[in-house]
Amino acid sequence: MAISPDEQKLKALEWFKDWSNYMLVTTVAAIGWIAASKSLSLWHWGALIAFGLSAIFAVLTLAAIPLIAEQVSISTTSIYDVTARYRWRYMSGAATCPIKIKAVCFPQHLFFILGVIAYVVSEMDLGASCVHCTL
Repeated sequence: MAISPDEQKLKALEWFKDWSNYMLVTTVAAIGWIAASKSLSLWHWGALIAFGLSAIFAVLTLAAIPLIAEQVSISTTSIYDVTARYRWRYMSGAATCPIKIKAVCFPQHLFFILGVIAYVVSEMDLGASCVHCTL
């Protein structure tokens, strides 16, 4: 049974939502893991900041998904091309902010990767000598 192009895009959006949820849960777990350290180096703080920014962009990404789902139509070529309109002051109906989902999901992923890199560097023993290395 074939599904319509609209349903295909909504299914893709559902998978995208699931991925964003998994990333957010992993990001929050990483923040908790690092914050529980007894001593935090500069690299630990860098990882915490990067993961914190990733979490903020994850929330913005997840907030955009229902707005995008409402606007998907037959003429929609990709879920990434749909412009969502955030309403910052919901009660008054003013102050809408147009945004595409890739404008918030790209920073989410970028900051997550930077957080992983910063954490890995924080855990490396850069002062250790290598038995087989001669510098």
